[in-house]
Amino acid sequence: MSKRLKVPISTARGDLFKLADLVRQSRDGTIVVLEGRSGVEPVALVREARLAYLEDRVAQMNLQVPTPFSLAGSLVTTVDDETLNVALLELRQAWDQPATDATTQPRPGPRKKANAPASRRTPVRKRPRRA
Repeated sequence: MSKRLKVPISTARGDLFKLADLVRQSRDGTIVVLEGRSGVEPVALVREARLAYLEDRVAQMNLQVPTPFSLAGSLVTTVDDETLNVALLELRQAWDQPATDATTQPRPGPRKKANAPASRRTPVRKRPRRA
């Protein structure tokens, strides 16, 4: 596992040869990160062999073509593929259509009282009692 050593760039100026030897001679893949001032992006000092390895890995990842996901083989049913596809299509169509049946329509919620205030700041007017 590689070790990271963070060094301010002002300190690294005087120790550049020492830091280069440290990176070159390290067996664990030590990386020296040179940090600049005022949010400048840090720069890494690595061996050339490590850089070539990382570039090769990125090139291999870019060449890979993503394969589409297939459900085949991960689920076992007694239904054949065509029947399953038809059933799934019917479910999708039923899901997309608006409900027209009275049993599937949502129930109306509780009604507010007629004399409920519109907000906390609006006082309720008391009605005079009828005799």
